[in-house]
Amino acid sequence: MPSRVLVAVSAKIMALLQFLFLALLSIALAVDRMPLGSRLLATESLISTNGTVKLEFFSLTSGSSSDLYLGISFNTRTSEFIPIWIANRDDPVSSNASLLLTSEGELQIIDRGSIIWSGAPSSRNSGTTQAVLLDSGNFVLTDDSFDPSDDNATYPWQSFDHPADAWVPRMKMFLGDNLTAWKSSVSPASGRFVMTMRTSTEFVISTTNDTSREYWTSGAWNGRIFSLVPQMTDNYLYTFIFNATNPPYFTWFEKSFQHSIFRLGHDGRIEVKQLDGNGNWYTPWVVPANICGVTSLCGSNSVCSSNSNPPCSCPTGSSPSNGTNWRTEDWAEGCTALSSQARRSSSKISGVAVGVGAGAGVLLLLLAGVAAFVIVRRRRKAKRVSSGRGSSDGSGYNFVSGELAHFTFKQLHAATDGFRKQLGSGGFGEVFKGSIQGEAVAVKRLMRFDDKQFRAEVSTIGTIQHMNLVRLRGFCADGALQRLLVYEFVERGSLDRSLFNRDAENSIVLSWTQRFGIALGTAKGLAYLHEECRDRIIHCDIKPENILLDAEMKPKVGDFGLAKLMGREFSRVVTSMRGTRGYLAPEWLSNMPITPKADVYSYGMTLLEIISGRRNVNVQSKQPFYPFWAAQQVRNGEFAKLPDDRLEEWDEDELRRAAKTALWCVQDDEINRPSMKTVVQMLEGSATDFPDPVIPSSFEIWLEIEEESG
Repeated sequence: MPSRVLVAVSAKIMALLQFLFLALLSIALAVDRMPLGSRLLATESLISTNGTVKLEFFSLTSGSSSDLYLGISFNTRTSEFIPIWIANRDDPVSSNASLLLTSEGELQIIDRGSIIWSGAPSSRNSGTTQAVLLDSGNFVLTDDSFDPSDDNATYPWQSFDHPADAWVPRMKMFLGDNLTAWKSSVSPASGRFVMTMRTSTEFVISTTNDTSREYWTSGAWNGRIFSLVPQMTDNYLYTFIFNATNPPYFTWFEKSFQHSIFRLGHDGRIEVKQLDGNGNWYTPWVVPANICGVTSLCGSNSVCSSNSNPPCSCPTGSSPSNGTNWRTEDWAEGCTALSSQARRSSSKISGVAVGVGAGAGVLLLLLAGVAAFVIVRRRRKAKRVSSGRGSSDGSGYNFVSGELAHFTFKQLHAATDGFRKQLGSGGFGEVFKGSIQGEAVAVKRLMRFDDKQFRAEVSTIGTIQHMNLVRLRGFCADGALQRLLVYEFVERGSLDRSLFNRDAENSIVLSWTQRFGIALGTAKGLAYLHEECRDRIIHCDIKPENILLDAEMKPKVGDFGLAKLMGREFSRVVTSMRGTRGYLAPEWLSNMPITPKADVYSYGMTLLEIISGRRNVNVQSKQPFYPFWAAQQVRNGEFAKLPDDRLEEWDEDELRRAAKTALWCVQDDEINRPSMKTVVQMLEGSATDFPDPVIPSSFEIWLEIEEESG
């Protein structure tokens, strides 16, 4: 064959191959989009240009061709199917359904001739020519000139403007935007929990039926992390960006190629999901860390336990109100109510044991007797020691942008003007008012400490951030003896000043709303220390002196973590605190191991004082031992006799919950006391059917002691 012919044939073959290549290329490029008038059937899918994500109809029931949803997910085999966006989450369709892009540029899910869902452009003259699935997971309406790499592009309609339960990289969350949880583990229908960008710098999670019931907040954005999400400092894989435009928004990016999402789970918690190289999803962190911190998670008459899986259960003698939903982890309907007989015999209504056996009763009497004996012997010694007043410090900082500062003794000596203005003193040390960079601070000078643990433990305490905990801002570890802690300054000082200072000319009377808010906020702070921070912390000295009030009368628990810092010396420190009797749990006095339930007891005694506005134990008063009298009123249903006599009005339901909660907290045996997380639920009303508490045996012994000493 002449070379001329070979060249011509080769040219034709090359042209044909080039045509086929371009045709295949055009087909490959076209799988990520839909032109006007086209349909996506239930058996078809769109795949983004680089193959990262796909849009398709799917079923959450294995092998089922009904109850289909149109959604976007990562285009890879994973151990768990997690859609990042769903169009018709509240209206599943059949296998006959399809997605239509109408000639007017409107997206519609059609099933058996009916429009089930639609996504319309913002304007009829939008110029829409196609719908495109972007590599970011955003499904958009656009024209032919769009640039998929432009993160600031605007679209007539985009799925990112209608988030479901997930927040993915490059997606913008604007002020007022929501993530709404699934109804259950197998139903993407709108559930009971919602995360909202409440202010331009803060996210909150609440229940959908009452957005005022916020059970978690991110805290304010400080330019690097959210103040109440210290886990973000560990996450070097993400970059968050805040844009203060109108409206303001947050977005975030991955620093390396991986599949990651933030998701509001059906259990009401925000979780970070990451996909490893083997196609397995794992969760680096989740908030709130304690699942029982989610408001109304388990429904009425049920029990929540963070140590069980699932966390919700029904007490003995009760059963799920809706067994089908319960099995899919939808616990909203709770449990059937207990009969009166079953209620008397049941033990974990909200973690509170109802019955105590005869043997346990004898043990309690013995413990109470030991407690009374020790108390009587220490009565005279108690009069010689200080009252254990906690710090009276408060809020406001601009120095050291979020980091724990290390000060020299010379710096703090100058900041406090030579430690001249003392705010308070107690078993741990003295507190002085100071100023650093123009901001007021409270400086605590420790009297005793275990130097071996000091630096490590201070670093741990410094990472703890909660709206109801006084924030540690810095420390001093100069030489062998100088150990100081620098706290935020809390304007109104300690609770005891507002609660008991009846005779001062400038004294105020806390309203019932303020008292109940203080009680609830304090409980939330303690619950965080016990169960949500990285290292469990037992406060060991809960009393009004260690609860501080900010300018808005919001409570902040102070001096937390100091018991751990004191090491073995703390046993002697506690002994010196018995000048204010009535807050120490019986196990302190009987040499038993100390658990978080010791804080629960102290909190219960403090809650009684918040209700009444009077000291539980007052050797100078001829009034009877108040907790015993209060317990009698609760037993008789005479709740109206309990509040401070200076109050003119109160919420009867809140009063009833608070009084019963207080008495459950001060049970003799720690087994019968609720956890602080359960206390929060009891106060909020999510644990609505807890039974009446019994009068602790130790109360009667206290009463006898008071009568003998009076």
